[in-house]
Amino acid sequence: MADISFLGLGQMGRAFASVMLKRGYKVAVWNRSPEAAALLKKEGAEVFEAAAGAVAASPVTVVCVSDYPATDAILRNAEGKAALQGKVLVQLSSGSPRLAKDAEEWVTAAGAAYLDGGIMVYPEDIGEPQSSFIVAGEAAAFERARPLLLELAPKSEYLGSDAVRAAALDSAIICAAVGAIVGIVNGAAICEAAGVDLTLFAKLVDDITPTDVAAAAEGVRKIADGTLADTGAELATWTATMKPMLEIARDHGYSQEVPRFFEALFKKGLDMGLGDQDAGALIETLRPKN
Repeated sequence: MADISFLGLGQMGRAFASVMLKRGYKVAVWNRSPEAAALLKKEGAEVFEAAAGAVAASPVTVVCVSDYPATDAILRNAEGKAALQGKVLVQLSSGSPRLAKDAEEWVTAAGAAYLDGGIMVYPEDIGEPQSSFIVAGEAAAFERARPLLLELAPKSEYLGSDAVRAAALDSAIICAAVGAIVGIVNGAAICEAAGVDLTLFAKLVDDITPTDVAAAAEGVRKIADGTLADTGAELATWTATMKPMLEIARDHGYSQEVPRFFEALFKKGLDMGLGDQDAGALIETLRPKN
């Protein structure tokens, strides 16, 4: 009997299995293509030709494939459901809250406990002290899986019994990262247009990013606390910074799509009377209207 099973042996799945093997756990694995599984077999993993066999081999199965439909294709069948009875399934694939809810329903109907999660680190960080997952689902299931999950991600956060919370929070964090990526790439375009050294831009962004991230996070805390009027950087001030971005892009023939999006969103906030509040007040432009 294995201690834990892993379905999906991409970079992340391989990292999961390898860490657990190095720490002395008995590991069962399955992968659609056999090459990655063969490498882990050399490290001591028990390799199964069928996903259902790997699930049946241990009390806890971690799935890390491309998305929820891929998980469905692997396990949402008679063999997979039979193997899941009495087990804990930890879903660490990508998907929406709606898909997480659907997964929870069919997994629990199959007689298993379901945990939904998101991975907050890169493969090389798995098992390191700073690594973390966000996990939601039945509390008793989390307690069963917790010692194993903490081996992989010691700083993991349990979000409660509502399984959709993990998928929602994962999407929220990705949104923050994508926003930073798009903003920084647009900044690189501005520098390129004006002949500014991109290496210097990268250095300065690296220097100021922790401060800006902390300021943005403080804006989120102000949303939660209802203290958006207490700010040192008003929305109106931020909005004024959009004009130079647009002018540089226009004057040098670069796309204005990103700065125009930023400007439109911030101007919408001004039109709603939020100019003297923290930039976090932009959440009013996103909330549903009655």
